[in-house]
Amino acid sequence: MYFFKGLALGFILAMSIGPIAIICISKTIEKGWRLGISVAMGAATADGIYGSLAGLGITFFPNSNIPKIIGGAFLIYLGLKSIRKHIIKKSSNFNSTELIKTYFTIVGLTMINPSTIITFMAAFAGMGISDGGLILGLGVFIGSTLWHCVLVTLANILKDRINLGFLNKFSGLLLCSFGLISFLSLLP
Repeated sequence: MYFFKGLALGFILAMSIGPIAIICISKTIEKGWRLGISVAMGAATADGIYGSLAGLGITFFPNSNIPKIIGGAFLIYLGLKSIRKHIIKKSSNFNSTELIKTYFTIVGLTMINPSTIITFMAAFAGMGISDGGLILGLGVFIGSTLWHCVLVTLANILKDRINLGFLNKFSGLLLCSFGLISFLSLLP
């Protein structure tokens, strides 16, 4: 039962179009499905960790501003980098080091993303889930993986129809916006 609750929650919570989904789409279009899957697996891993923590009864997340500051700054950095990126053509040239680096970057970014923390807290509290252990976390991980694989597949199918220059500017502006929202949430 906990596995299926986790599966449903992981899939549904991953469906929100936030900074991680934007990175997933743009990396898939820019570098191909393998790098997109690396982003997807990083996001799903972080989601699974949050699901496991909730399943183990750890529902308290520190009410600290540090994740908001670090996450907001990193999102603005990624946004500005994306806006300034000049790409002439799409390339699938990358090495395995980039796959690993991307995976761990996305795990970290997802873990400190304030919207991820708040969303998971609200979802698990709203469903009254405070146990289920690692089975719940596994369900969340698989559900999140499924959604992100759908997202990567769609981005990969549509990549030849999307202007990468426009996508970089648009996704960069969205990432900066998410970063600014993170900073604005610090105001009283």
